[in-house]
Amino acid sequence: MGLLNTMFGTASREGEGKLAEEFRTLLVEGETIQGAYRLVRDMFVFTTKRVVIVDRKGLTGRKTAYLSVPY
Repeated sequence: MGLLNTMFGTASREGEGKLAEEFRTLLVEGETIQGAYRLVRDMFVFTTKRVVIVDRKGLTGRKTAYLSVPY
């Protein structure tokens, strides 16, 4: 069992079509979403150029932090 298998073991895969609208302001020209995984409220979005980690905070999840890690 690798680290990614452990980390994404309970993750559910998200549809790229729905996420394209949500992330259109964060994506640069020519960048597309390759896959996304949701862990309870947090999300990992893999694009052609980077990984975007979405961290929802607070009881209602209204505070959101984005971390972008380029490949």
